[in-house]
Amino acid sequence: AERTATARTHSRYRLLRDRFFFVLGVFNLCVLVICSFEPLARGLLPYYYTLKYFVLLAHRFVTYRRQKYHLFLLDFCYWCNTGVLAVVA
Repeated sequence: AERTATARTHSRYRLLRDRFFFVLGVFNLCVLVICSFEPLARGLLPYYYTLKYFVLLAHRFVTYRRQKYHLFLLDFCYWCNTGVLAVVA
């Protein structure tokens, strides 16, 4: 019975997490569209990208470090994003 309760709690947490990240993804898409096409907000795109880059990279570093996968941060996609950040910012 305890395993079932734990599995149910884990399932609820996972569902809540999936919903949260879905809403966050839709919000991200809306902000990118507004920053790309709205003339008054075009200047905000580099700031938004920079903020998002550092938040996501810090999260990825902590997550990978905890799992001992931190060498995956040397992958080409991270170098490419850093190059885009250097050009955008």
